[in-house]
Amino acid sequence: MQRLVPSASGQSYGTRCKKPVAVTVTSDTPLDMEACAGVVEVLVKHILYQRGQIPVPFDALQREARLQRSISQAHLRDAALPLNARQNSVSRKEEIMKHKLQRKRQQWLCKVDKFLLNFNSMKESLHNELKSGSVRGVKVILGSSVMTGRESYFIRLPEDYSSQSSTQPAKPHNRGLKLFRNLVTNEALLKVMNQPCGVQRIWVMVQKSTGLKNTTDHTKSLGANTTAVNMIHRPEYSEHQRTTKVEINIQHRSVSASMDLTPTVGSGITLHNLGTKRSLYLSSPSVFHSCSSNRNQGMLTCTYLEKESDNGTSDSDRHKMLPPSLIRNSDCTYNKSILKTPVKLYKEDIIPMVETPVHSSFLKVESFTPSKQLASRLGTFNLSDGTLDTTWYQIDCLISGFRDMWNLLKSAPNSNTSINHTINP
Repeated sequence: MQRLVPSASGQSYGTRCKKPVAVTVTSDTPLDMEACAGVVEVLVKHILYQRGQIPVPFDALQREARLQRSISQAHLRDAALPLNARQNSVSRKEEIMKHKLQRKRQQWLCKVDKFLLNFNSMKESLHNELKSGSVRGVKVILGSSVMTGRESYFIRLPEDYSSQSSTQPAKPHNRGLKLFRNLVTNEALLKVMNQPCGVQRIWVMVQKSTGLKNTTDHTKSLGANTTAVNMIHRPEYSEHQRTTKVEINIQHRSVSASMDLTPTVGSGITLHNLGTKRSLYLSSPSVFHSCSSNRNQGMLTCTYLEKESDNGTSDSDRHKMLPPSLIRNSDCTYNKSILKTPVKLYKEDIIPMVETPVHSSFLKVESFTPSKQLASRLGTFNLSDGTLDTTWYQIDCLISGFRDMWNLLKSAPNSNTSINHTINP
C-alpha cells in the first residue's frame, strides 16, 4: 500500500475546510459486531499511515518488531568480530557510525514496541465496547489534546449492527478492497489527506448511547501482552471550530424484511360483547389499510342486525347505505372477524397467543384523524434533546506517532554506506 503523495498545487494547511467531509461506504453483506470491529481497526490503521503518524504501513511495522531480536543478535555478533585495521582512521569512523546507527535503531524499535503495545490495548478496549452494542461511532483525533485536535475522523457505525448475525462467510479482504476504493476515490477526502501533517498525539473516543452503561470500570488482563484500559467519561466534549472534520458513514444492507404484524397485548385490540356474539377488530394507526379489489371487499362483508324503530320500520336500509367505519351504533357487529389471530378466552379477557403476519391490503378499518393518531402515540415519544441521546467516552490510552529512523540521519556523513552495511551485515 502506497501513501498518497501531496500535490504540488495543494493549498496550505492554514486554509482548512470548516465543513465536515462526508464519505459513505456501503457493504453488500450485513455487518455484525465482529465485522464492524474489523472495519474500524482497518480504518484507524489506514488513517495513521496516510497522515504520517507511522513511517510504514501497520503490517510492515509489526514485521519489524517481530524481527527485532534476530537483527539485534546479528549486530552483536558483527560488533564482536576483530578488526584487522583498527588503527586506520577510516575504519574507526565507520565503526563509530555503525554503533551510532545501531543505537538509533534500538531507540526506534523501542518506540515501535511501545506504539504496538498501546495500540493493542486500545484495540482490545474498543472491541469490548463494540460487543456491548451501544456504540454509535468511533472518533480518531490527531492533536495535542482531545479538545484542541487538528484533525478528527468520525467513523459512524450502522444503527442495527448489534442485532445482525453473519449468515454468509466473512470476506474481510473483499470488504477491505471496497472500503479503500470508496476512500481513495473521494476528492474531498483526498484534499484533506494531501495536506501536510506533523507527528501528533493520537486520541480515540467512543460515542455511546445514554440508555446503556457498559463501560469498562477496571483494568483487566486480556492476554499475555495486552490489557484493556479504562474509559473516561467526557460529557463536556466538543470539537474545536478550526478542527478539520471527516465523517465516514458505514452502511450495510440488512437481511431483515419488513412485514405487517398483528398487535400485541394492549395494542389496538377491542372486544365487543353483544349477547352471544363476539367480534375482534383492528384499530391501530400504525398500519395503513386499503381495499383495492372486489376479492378483498368480499373478505370484509359484514351483516348488520336489524332494529325495529318506534314506528315499526326496519333500519337495515339506513345501515347499508353507510360504510362500517362511519356507523357508531352499538347495535352493529361483525359476523366475520377481520383479525385472524388465535386467542384464548380466560375470564372474559382476550389474550393473543400468536402474532400472525397479515397483508395490509386485506384490512380496512376506520380512518384516524391527526389528533387521534397523536394521542395514541404520545406514550412512545422521546422528549429529550438530541444531544443528550449520546455521550462521549475517551479510551484512556495515549498513542504517540513517530518518524522513520532514517529521516533522523540524513545529515550524517557517509550515512548511505553505513546504513546499507547495518541492514545487510
